Amino acid sequence: MQEVFGRLGIPNSVRADNGRQFTSSEFKSFCNNHNITLITTSPYWPHANGEVENMNKSLVKRLIIAHNNKRDYKKEIKEFALMHNVTPNGTTGSSPSELMFNRVIRDKIPGIQDLTDDMLDSAARDYDIINKWKGKEKADMRRRAKESDFEVGDKVLLKNVVFAQKLTPNFDPTEYTVKERSGKDVIITAGEKTFRRNISHIKRLPASETISHNESNPTTSGQSMPCGQPSQQISTHATSSTGAPAADPEA
Repeated sequence: MQEVFGRLGIPNSVRADNGRQFTSSEFKSFCNNHNITLITTSPYWPHANGEVENMNKSLVKRLIIAHNNKRDYKKEIKEFALMHNVTPNGTTGSSPSELMFNRVIRDKIPGIQDLTDDMLDSAARDYDIINKWKGKEKADMRRRAKESDFEVGDKVLLKNVVFAQKLTPNFDPTEYTVKERSGKDVIITAGEKTFRRNISHIKRLPASETISHNESNPTTSGQSMPCGQPSQQISTHATSSTGAPAADPEA
């Protein structure tokens, strides 16, 4: 990374997943020493770092082609990087090299930069935001996604991401409480357990029907009746074993 910093400078922030090489104390100390903000995505949720995942898909395809054709994969990666840096992006309309260095670098294919107007960084950024928002709306409509309304204090269930067996349920029956929410990330706790997850991994726990103490434990003769309910009248006339009424003691 220091070699990259020497050519391009030190970035303001670095976004990474929760791999051990990025969450280690050594890497955190490296970022602190270089005044870099380390941003980690939600565990078990690679969609939060979609730009890197899309790049990995294209890179893996190139490596598969190089392996099948028995080519030098290091040379193929360099050629892929050159093609990527000079190819205009579909959302920004500009190539990565143009946005980074404010100029278009040459490749094997002749360019037509003089036939198109130059695009400023701010305009490219606005164009990128607009197109990404349109893509998000289409994806949400296709997936029928809804805006989540989880709040601090909600009781939720946690989705299992590791299944020990086929009978393992999709959600852990343990009841968790939302302690903190930041965007799509939530911090949930249950006793001494604390997890950080994406909101797609939790489900609100439905309110269970509570049974009153009086309904679960019927009132006995030695307990007082609830206020507002008429007490059951008990007859004072006892009956003898012969069936005849007993004598009234007040008579």
